[in-house]
Amino acid sequence: MYVKGIIDPEGFFIKKIRSKVSKDCKISLSYDLHGQMTDLIIKNIDYFAAYKTAPHIDVKQTYSRAMKMLINGILKNKKNYIIWQKIPVLVSGEMSSTIVEPCKKIYKNLNIFNKMKGVSDCNLLIGYVWADTKRATASAIVNCTDVSIGKRICKKIALSYWNNKFKLVYDMQSYKLNRIFHVINKKRFTILADSGDNPTAGGVGSRIDVLEHVFKNKIQNTLFAGIFNEEIFRELKNKTNKIVIKDSISKKQMSIVIDKFYLKNDNAIVSSNNNTIIFTKYRKPFHYLSDFKELNVNLKKYKILVVKSGYLSPELKKLKADNFMILTDGFVTQDFKRIKNLFREKPIYPFQKNFRYNIGI
Repeated sequence: MYVKGIIDPEGFFIKKIRSKVSKDCKISLSYDLHGQMTDLIIKNIDYFAAYKTAPHIDVKQTYSRAMKMLINGILKNKKNYIIWQKIPVLVSGEMSSTIVEPCKKIYKNLNIFNKMKGVSDCNLLIGYVWADTKRATASAIVNCTDVSIGKRICKKIALSYWNNKFKLVYDMQSYKLNRIFHVINKKRFTILADSGDNPTAGGVGSRIDVLEHVFKNKIQNTLFAGIFNEEIFRELKNKTNKIVIKDSISKKQMSIVIDKFYLKNDNAIVSSNNNTIIFTKYRKPFHYLSDFKELNVNLKKYKILVVKSGYLSPELKKLKADNFMILTDGFVTQDFKRIKNLFREKPIYPFQKNFRYNIGI
């Protein structure tokens, strides 16, 4: 969360809730694993659970864990302690996917620690690398009834992530835009993730860098799903055979000739030069096969699918296709050297690399 003038909005919000319900009320939180932890949050809650998968396929299970701890705490009336530790590592979700090592094993170990006596629920937050704030960092968080065991396990989790920081890599092959179309096998169906403009990570979803490259180089049989552009719908109302696509963020613009188009569910499906572009009226990711089906878009008609994404969603990952990540520009670029680093605590990897981690537990 970002709120102008408030350094820790989540902590501020939770403290306000605590002031209304009193210290006797039990509060349990469930978090996305890209959240940021602070002392203010910990001080005002009783239980904590975060996702353990990236891509996130354990959302309901995480809600369940948070609820189960809350119910058990109320029924048994036993004090739960939350131990947490900052880890000076801050990378993207694409570099910390739990379907590849080292995070695959690190997160598997959390469930092993959960079986220990005195430990209730262990967590590892990756944090959000694109937030230039003091609280942006990874963190280990342990719910426990035995503080000494909780501290020991929290330290183990923190060190396991810290010691593997150099092994954090993308879960798919990645190339810059000027290289990617020379690498792919044009005879095979290929999914390309436009990572720098991923709306689910904080991108705007309106950038046209990849679209411009495809049309300029006369690449065909490509489906773009999707590009956020509310202005296009106004242009299409005029039933013109040519539209101008403007990106207010990058200031780029291009014009295309429309072969045909149709509107459905706040989407405009536009065909041009043997390519199809799905323009969206609102920011929207295309993570599920049903997203295409409901728009009457048949993926089998295309050789290339471009999505605004980082790591692919599980449904797209399961398709019989080659997949690559394009290292594009945007608010969530994977090129960390290009993002501001004014307020993050220092030192923190990978912004600074040669330093020791003085763990405080």
